Amino acid sequence: MTRADYAARIVRGGLPEATTRDDDRRRGRFFDDIQHKGELRKLVCLLAARSATLIAAGSLESSLGLSRPTIKRHLQALEEIFLVKRIPGWSRNLGTKATAAPKMIFVDSGIAANEVAVDARAVLRPGAPFGSLLESFVLSELSRQLTWSEQHFVAGVVLYTGTSTLPFGDKLRAVPVSALWQVAA
Repeated sequence: MTRADYAARIVRGGLPEATTRDDDRRRGRFFDDIQHKGELRKLVCLLAARSATLIAAGSLESSLGLSRPTIKRHLQALEEIFLVKRIPGWSRNLGTKATAAPKMIFVDSGIAANEVAVDARAVLRPGAPFGSLLESFVLSELSRQLTWSEQHFVAGVVLYTGTSTLPFGDKLRAVPVSALWQVAA
């Protein structure tokens, strides 16, 4: 797959109602119909612009002019309706408490792309949020697929934008991102 193919897949998202619409304008109208009002709407737009980045509560407070408890309630509501997902901070040292701020990702990259007003062509431009939308897309797909599997860890996988699966150690593979939604023939 090319970078442009990835861009088209990212901004289309994964909601069935959106993926069945081939026309970008019709799909955009669908996303626009998912409305949020007032403060919540501003928070959604800000989270879309910062998707897959570390989210410090203080930065949201200053950007939105809202109190921390209000932001906390709004974030909880957005998580409960599965619009965003919180990826907790972590540490490589198991004995150390994870102190990093969490990342927030949009459960559907198409909604995030619509919120920041980028289509498949615009997301490829320099300075566009291709990287953060790709990270959101990959994390969302992985978390979705984790719920499908009851098995224990059996291999290590690194995702990349290449076209072939490559071994790089015992039970370690570099796998194309496109393998998240395509099945080998």
